[in-house]
Amino acid sequence: MARTTRDEDSIARDREQLRLAVEATGLGTWDYDPETGALTFDERALALFGVPPDTRMGMEDFLSRVHPEDRMKTQAAIRQALRPEGSGHFSLEHRIPTPLGVRWLAANGRAFFDREGRPVRFLGTLVDVTERVHSRGDIEHAQLQRARLLESMSDGFYAVDAQWRLTDVNAQAERMLGQRREELVGRTLWEAFPGYQGSELEQHYRDAASRRCAESFETLYTPWNRWFDVRAHPNEDGGLSVFFHDITRRKREQEEREQLMREHERALEVMEHGEAMFVLDKDFRFVMVNENQERLSRTRREDTLGRVFWDVFPATAHPGSKYWVEYHRVAEQRVPSRFDEYYAPLDLWTSTSVYPTREGGIAAFFRDVTEEKHTEQFRERLLGIVGHDLRNPLGNITLTTQLLLRREAVPDVVLTGVRRIATSADRMTRMIDDLLDFTRASMGGGIPLDRRPTDLCWLVQETVAEFELTHPGRVVLACARGAHTGAWDPGRLAQVVSNLVGNALVHGDEDSPVRVELRADGPDVELSVHNDGPPVPAELLPRIFDPFKQAGRDAGRRGLGLGLYIVQHLVRAHGGSITASSSAEEGTRFIVRLPLATTRELDASAHAG
Repeated sequence: MARTTRDEDSIARDREQLRLAVEATGLGTWDYDPETGALTFDERALALFGVPPDTRMGMEDFLSRVHPEDRMKTQAAIRQALRPEGSGHFSLEHRIPTPLGVRWLAANGRAFFDREGRPVRFLGTLVDVTERVHSRGDIEHAQLQRARLLESMSDGFYAVDAQWRLTDVNAQAERMLGQRREELVGRTLWEAFPGYQGSELEQHYRDAASRRCAESFETLYTPWNRWFDVRAHPNEDGGLSVFFHDITRRKREQEEREQLMREHERALEVMEHGEAMFVLDKDFRFVMVNENQERLSRTRREDTLGRVFWDVFPATAHPGSKYWVEYHRVAEQRVPSRFDEYYAPLDLWTSTSVYPTREGGIAAFFRDVTEEKHTEQFRERLLGIVGHDLRNPLGNITLTTQLLLRREAVPDVVLTGVRRIATSADRMTRMIDDLLDFTRASMGGGIPLDRRPTDLCWLVQETVAEFELTHPGRVVLACARGAHTGAWDPGRLAQVVSNLVGNALVHGDEDSPVRVELRADGPDVELSVHNDGPPVPAELLPRIFDPFKQAGRDAGRRGLGLGLYIVQHLVRAHGGSITASSSAEEGTRFIVRLPLATTRELDASAHAG
C-alpha cells in the first residue's frame, strides 16, 4: 500500500511540474490511464484540435482525429512508449485536420509503470509547430531544389570551405573531372588537383576568397590541355562555390578561325602583290581586282569593280576571242583552263590561268609573256635560218668535197685541202644539227623518234665507214657475237654513234686508234667508244653532258659544246643510259647501254613503221 502511495506521489509531482511548465510555455496537456482507457485533454490541447472545451475523447477518438497518413506511426509510437521494455518516453510530430486547416502538433510524453512493469499513467504535452514545420519544410525543399538544380546543371560545380576542402561536388563535375565525389569531398583542392598550384586558376581563387568578390575567367588547365570557363563566388562560410564548363572545343575552333583569318589575310596580301588577277561573279561582273592587274591592264580598279568584264574590255567580247571562249567554258563546265592569248589593244601577250569559284564565277590570273613570245618568235626565225638557209649551201660544200675526195687525179696538195674543207663542213653540219636538237630538247616538246627494228651492229658499221674518207684507218670496230637488235630510231642512234666517234677523233691522240666495241650484256646491248689522249679534267667530268661545256686544248674551236648533251638526251629517250670515264692511264671511254627488244616489241615496232 505504501508503494502505491509513493507511485501516486511521484505522478502527482510530475503532474505538478507539467502544470507549471504548461503555464510557463502555453502547452496543452493530456493524461491517459492505461488501465481504464480514460484520456483527458486540457482546454489548451482541445483548442489545438479545434474542438469545444467540454469535448470528451478516448484513445480511439484521438487516433481518429490524427491525419490518416500519420495515424499508424502515432499509434505505433504510443504502443512503444507503453511497453515495459521500452524507455517510456514518447516524442512525435503528426498532423491534425482542424476547421482552420491541417495543423502540425508536437507530442511529448512519459509513461509510468508499477513494480510489476505495468503502465499506470501516461502524461504528455501538445504544442502547435505548424510554422516551424513549414519553415523547416521550406528549408528542406529549398535544399532539395538546390540539390536537384546542381545535379541537372550542364556546368560542373564544386564548393570548398575556408580551408580549401571540397564540401560538395555535382554529377557534371564528376564527369568532367573524371573523379567520383566520394574521392573528392574532404580533400583539399590542391590535393585533389595538384596542377592547380602555381597556376592562373589558383591566383583567381585566392583573389575571390580574400576580396570576397566573384571572379569570372577562362583558363587552360595544362595537365589536361583543356580550356575551362570558370566562375568563383564567395560562400557564407568563407569558402567558394565554383561553376565551370569545358570550352576546349570552342577555344580550338576560335584558334582555327583566327588561324584561317591570318592565312586569309596573308593570302589576300600575296594576291594583292602577286600575279595580276581578278575575280568575276556569275554575271561576269568584277568583284575583285589586285594592283598588278591595274598595272597590266592599265585600268584602275575603281573603273572596273561592279562592271561587266566585256564592257570594260570590249575587244574580247566576241566568240572569236579566246578570252570569251575560255571564260564561258570555265564558268559553265566548272573546269580550270590555261591558255596564251594576244590582246591587241595593249600589244600584250598574256599567259592566263582561269579557275571556277564557289559562287559560280571565275578567278583569272595573268602573267605578261610578251617578251617570251617575242623571244620565241625570234628563236623560230633564227632556227629557220640556221636549219634551212645555212644547211643547203653547206650541203653543197659537203657533196662537192666528197666528189673530189673520190677522184683519183686530184693532186695530194689539193686533196689535203679538200679533206680540211670536208672536216670543217662536217663539223659545221654537226653544230647545226646539235643546235636544232638542243632547241627541240630544251625548249620544245622533245626530239621525236621513229622506232623500227634495227640491228645496232650493222648501224655502227655503216656510221663508222663514213669516217674513212676524213680519218682513214683511225677507227677500229669490234662487234661481238650475240643479239644486237632493238626497237630504235636508226637515224638518231647513228647520230649518237657519229657524235661519240667524232668526239673521240677530235679529242684523242692522232697516232692512236679510236676503238668502238659492241657486245650483248643480258637484256641490254653495250656500246663502248674509247680513245687515248689527254684525259678530261676531273672537275669537268661530272658536267661533261651539260650543254655548252667543253674541255681540253683548243676546245673553243671544236663546236658549241652541245654534242654530248644531245647524245645523252637521245640515249635516255631510247630508255638507255650513258656514262663517261677518263684517266691518264686508260684514256677516255663512253659506254652506252640500250635495252634489247623482245620479239613482240619488234613485231609491234615493225607494224607501226
